[in-house]
Amino acid sequence: METKFEIGDRVKVKEQESIVGTIIRKVGLCKSKYVVLDDDTSWAEENEEATLIYKNYELEKLITK
Repeated sequence: METKFEIGDRVKVKEQESIVGTIIRKVGLCKSKYVVLDDDTSWAEENEEATLIYKNYELEKLITK
């Protein structure tokens, strides 16, 4: 069963566990992909959001307290 994600969920990328961020929107056909705002902004261009797009199965929800 696939995990359902919501905007605002904290996630990490399964195959690249150094990528951690927050889901800021859904995109794609049937909203099947998620835009993640990366916590690490060092790679982003100046005045650009550090966002990446992933499919549901590529993400793992982080438990926050």
